[in-house]
Amino acid sequence: MLRDDTKFDEPRPRHDAAPGSAARRHRLTNREIEVLDLLARGFGNKAIAAELFIGTETVKSHLKSIFRKLDVRTRGEAASRVLSNPLMIRRPVPETDAGPA
Repeated sequence: MLRDDTKFDEPRPRHDAAPGSAARRHRLTNREIEVLDLLARGFGNKAIAAELFIGTETVKSHLKSIFRKLDVRTRGEAASRVLSNPLMIRRPVPETDAGPA
């Protein structure tokens, strides 16, 4: 049984993005950030699906979620949002295993 003071409209905090980052403000998942990155680079749904090894219906689902979270209606608006704020899709720099030369 739920308590009367349970609030369903408050988002749960995510810990997959750095505090204060654009992705955290919009609560984009890591996968949504990947989809958004490819979208901004001009990839279509089939190309995004192939690049990420997912189905086109999954891509559409991610895009619907991205559009809702960014409060946009079109791919162009989403891409424009990313291009105006590149930190939205910033990824961590991978560690290299470079030893002494």
